[in-house]
Amino acid sequence: MNNNNNEKVLSIRDWRYRLADNKRVSYDICRGKITAIYGSNGSGKSLLVKSIAEVFDYPSGKIERFFNFEDCGILLQSPESLIFREYIIDEALLIVGDDIKLAELLLSRIGVSKDRPSLKLSDGQKRLLFIYGYLMSKKVVIFDEPFVSIDSVSRDEIERAFLESKEAGVDIIYTANRRDHLRIADDVLDFNEIFND
Repeated sequence: MNNNNNEKVLSIRDWRYRLADNKRVSYDICRGKITAIYGSNGSGKSLLVKSIAEVFDYPSGKIERFFNFEDCGILLQSPESLIFREYIIDEALLIVGDDIKLAELLLSRIGVSKDRPSLKLSDGQKRLLFIYGYLMSKKVVIFDEPFVSIDSVSRDEIERAFLESKEAGVDIIYTANRRDHLRIADDVLDFNEIFND
């Protein structure tokens, strides 16, 4: 399912997260796509995302990024640990780059008033804040398990937002551990196939 004829967002060559593993990941993620990194829990999907974000020192391989980090939004699995502003409007401004109209639009999208204390948001609302904020303000987004702590209605809305953002030119990469979360993906990097062969 990998289309190598397109301009690359990422190029992964011989990546592995444990020296004891003989199997390695080599894959190109292309622009204009929604790419899912699929695998069971513990397969290494999150470690690949952390490697892309340069917060995990992987023992071998090479990852080339064809984007500036300023243009990229990366959401790891625990968004609650990323919220530190007292009021949600200040957090929204931080996410979208100090654009008050965009921040207000973001809060409207998740149904939260701007004077609400940040700590009063549920984990699902915090996740939505980052997902929609990055989709509105970044050129490349990488989400680790974006559908965790999200109800089915919100999941459907996120999938629609992914498709709309793709049409607007946003490159989307996300991890998933359930096959039904792959239905909008153009390409799938399947860790189960790589590491369970």
